[in-house]
Amino acid sequence: MDYENGNNHYHGGSNNNGRKMAPSSLSTLAAGLFALLLAASPSIIQASYAQYGVGGNPTADATDEQLAECEKYSIPRAECNEHNILAARRVEIARDNPNGGSGTSMISIDAGQMWAFIGVLGAIFGGVAVAFFVRGRKAAGEGRLTA
Repeated sequence: MDYENGNNHYHGGSNNNGRKMAPSSLSTLAAGLFALLLAASPSIIQASYAQYGVGGNPTADATDEQLAECEKYSIPRAECNEHNILAARRVEIARDNPNGGSGTSMISIDAGQMWAFIGVLGAIFGGVAVAFFVRGRKAAGEGRLTA
């Protein structure tokens, strides 16, 4: 407040027009300078590299054993890595054992366990349906629902 002149303007400070810079402008300027500093000097921030490849080195070539296995699974040489080899092994294991599925069975192959699973799901969803039905009938009886 400028008491000398009788008005409510904030004066004081020493920039070109005699006013101080607002605090929000200062924080915006500081944030902008910080962002510019970070963008201008990428050597300050160390880059993070994924650890793929041979022995954690992403530029290393596949080993002879990996190349032989890639040839066995018809994986192109440029895509020969541990990840693709493991994926091909999983597909082969699932193909060789069709009753095992993907390896994470949700229910057993036994019929008794399957019917128990279906019964539990029926009880859960049936209970929810009955609860909604009862609440709907109760609301209709109280006159809250109009047709």
